[in-house]
Amino acid sequence: RPVVRVEEAFPVREIRTEDDTINVEMDPESEVEVRAKMADAGLIAVGWYHSHPSFPAVPSVIDLTNQLRYQRLVREENGLEPWIAAIVSPYNKTRPAMESELTYFYVDAGARTEGKDAELDRDCRSMALDTATSENTAFAAAAMSKIKMIKEWYGAEWEGAS
Repeated sequence: RPVVRVEEAFPVREIRTEDDTINVEMDPESEVEVRAKMADAGLIAVGWYHSHPSFPAVPSVIDLTNQLRYQRLVREENGLEPWIAAIVSPYNKTRPAMESELTYFYVDAGARTEGKDAELDRDCRSMALDTATSENTAFAAAAMSKIKMIKEWYGAEWEGAS
């Protein structure tokens, strides 16, 4: 059974879109910076993550479409598509307690018709992934450092939000 191991997560800055309430785009300059950091560390991208800041960490149709596109980009000759997705919901108002949600998913493209790619609305569905948490304290320290970096990027925006 194939295994994809996530060693580290790298946040990127966002850019504004016409409808910032439901749609965000990754800053291309920030992506270039992150890819350079990954290369320096000898790492390769194996997936992506984003947030649903105050609602459930459930993949939307847009999320599933983006994931399927990523999977097609990295498809190997043997048919494997080693690209995973995650959604972080730091504050889901529908949950009874103040707790974060983290959902990992992969799009199961089902049986493809001979020579054709699956179509999202016909063949695809979100799948849960098996995960294991690391007890590595360096990993936790690196994650906290990145959270602080994000706070620096967006702190004034967050503090002004109601």
